[in-house]
Amino acid sequence: MFGDISIIEKISEYKCVEDKIDRLFFTGTLFKHEDKQINYTRDRHKIYNLLKPKIFNPGSLKYESFLEYIRHSKYSLDLNGVGDPNKRTFEILANGSLRLSEYNDLMWPFDDEFKEETIFIDIDDFNMKYELLKNDIGLYNECMDIQNKIVKKYFNLEWIKSYILKHIEFNV
Repeated sequence: MFGDISIIEKISEYKCVEDKIDRLFFTGTLFKHEDKQINYTRDRHKIYNLLKPKIFNPGSLKYESFLEYIRHSKYSLDLNGVGDPNKRTFEILANGSLRLSEYNDLMWPFDDEFKEETIFIDIDDFNMKYELLKNDIGLYNECMDIQNKIVKKYFNLEWIKSYILKHIEFNV
């Protein structure tokens, strides 16, 4: 029914560590993808290269090590992938790192919203918001609290099942 149920199960097993390293974690595929259907180009190379001095990238990792790096990082970078949301979005949310996300027009299927300080539209916006978060522990904690509440409230099998059943049409 869900395709890859294991990712939903992993989100349900929310893991977070208290002692985080003050770093912006990212490792993943860099590409340029032109989506002709929605007339949008996702250029991870360009954004990554502009942010590279701020990024901690240990390179290719085994999956469990990758998740440990996310879990121990104060921030994780979520660049737009081919899907909205992409798998990286869920990996970050399930592992308790503050997700700093490139803006897209994804509409989540719930009313709560991630703090605007965690979503950037361009490099200048990223730099401004990242510096705010790094210099204001209260803002960082507020963003983490909201993200954690959203994850616990909506990213679980019970809520997802309820949402699907509420919105599916049965043709009997």
